[in-house]
Amino acid sequence: MSRIATILVLVPLLSAAAPATRAGTLTLTYQGAAFTGHPFFPGAEVYDPAPLSGAIVLDTAITGGYTGGTISIDTTFMTTPAEIYAMGILSWSYSVPVLPTVETHARFTFSAAGALTDWYVSALDGPPDYLSTPAGDEIIVGDAYYTADPGSWTVSYVPLPGALWLALGGLAALGALRAGRAAVPG
Repeated sequence: MSRIATILVLVPLLSAAAPATRAGTLTLTYQGAAFTGHPFFPGAEVYDPAPLSGAIVLDTAITGGYTGGTISIDTTFMTTPAEIYAMGILSWSYSVPVLPTVETHARFTFSAAGALTDWYVSALDGPPDYLSTPAGDEIIVGDAYYTADPGSWTVSYVPLPGALWLALGGLAALGALRAGRAAVPG
């Protein structure tokens, strides 16, 4: 009975000491404004790009959290989903491609409260070339340059539940009890 009492005391303590890395998923959703075209010369082909939009989902255990810090993404010469996942990108449905021919760069800066305060996203190996910052969005396609007012980001964070750590601790305790019973001759 003392073994069970010890385990009942240790499981909540281990659960409370679970990693505080803010493990979870961070979803950044962007909705851009409409573009206005600027041909490089008269008679240039006119293109009508859709506003930048979409979502980026990141694993904060890999990116190192996000509050009060900056998450940087550089996909220079990456070609596989495994390489992208190793950077903490769980999904990328944002208009700016994550795996262009050469590179995509992204930087997101957050306040201590978790609000997005600054961003820079570029894929400059086109055409088209993309750039999105708090100053606005830009696309260069063929013979025209398009600009848009800055869009807005929505930030949502879903932490890894504390109950998961408690459940894992409970499973470890059951495993220890079972191993202890197997070791007792009888």
